[in-house]
Amino acid sequence: MFCRRSMRADAPLIDLSVFTYRPFTFSVLVIVLIQFVCLGLGFLIPNYAQLVNSQDAFLAGSLLLPGCLAGAVLSPVSGRLLDRFGAEKPILSGNLCVIVSLCCFSIFAGSLTAAVGTAVVSTIVASAQTAMPDQLAEATRQGSTHAFWLLFALSIVMILCSAGAFLTARRQSAS
Repeated sequence: MFCRRSMRADAPLIDLSVFTYRPFTFSVLVIVLIQFVCLGLGFLIPNYAQLVNSQDAFLAGSLLLPGCLAGAVLSPVSGRLLDRFGAEKPILSGNLCVIVSLCCFSIFAGSLTAAVGTAVVSTIVASAQTAMPDQLAEATRQGSTHAFWLLFALSIVMILCSAGAFLTARRQSAS
């Protein structure tokens, strides 16, 4: 039987008190949202290319290659930018890039060969496909567009959390 006392330990495995430091909490939320967006893109881009644009699986998967290569090439550059300018400018600039790209995906999803998603996003697409089973390509396009808007909204939350982390840390270090 579950005992409430078992929830408390003298030396807990995870010290949850770190979440009382607001910059840390905001930063963790940003990391979660970035992962959500990246994994969502990894699902929707090939899915959209195959089902909406009738591309083969090789081409659909290859659409992810430029982003992977850019990430690999830009990692050392990003580290140098972080060392030179501190965390605030590079992170907020990156967040703005995510917002712009997701806004473009949201607006132009009908004409692009890419989309966004993962578990939640795939559910949105699947719901649209279920609603229109005879029009799979159109349902996928509509579901992908809705998923893009969701990820765009999450990217807004992401930049607000990043800004909140930096502003809170600045206030706490000033006092």
